[in-house]
Amino acid sequence: GEVLINIDSAKALNTVVGHETTHLLEGTKEYEALKQVAIEYAKSKGDYDTKIKSLTKLYEGTNADIEAELTSDIVGEYLFTDENFVKELSVKQPTVFEKIKNFINDLVVKFKGTAEEKQLIDLGIKVRWRK
Repeated sequence: GEVLINIDSAKALNTVVGHETTHLLEGTKEYEALKQVAIEYAKSKGDYDTKIKSLTKLYEGTNADIEAELTSDIVGEYLFTDENFVKELSVKQPTVFEKIKNFINDLVVKFKGTAEEKQLIDLGIKVRWRK
């Protein structure tokens, strides 16, 4: 799949990367597992109701998949900022966690030598160069 990232977005790069990475998994069995973990985690934090109401309002009158946007927003928000979410994902769904990690490492390689690479590294993403 192809992911377009607006480098001028007001959202933090880590949030955008997590959100778009989630969309790449849509239609796979890994995505269903990720969705389940993300929604359960948001509910446990008390964030679910607010997020679903906000997205329902935002996408009112469109044919957007609210649940997909919710899942992507949750992962985008928690992936780089909530250590407990990352631990839960890596324990409950190690295959999904590994896919996300590999995608992000590949993304860093694509940004090699750019300001975006520095931002990703500053987020704590370990760079693994491939030949």
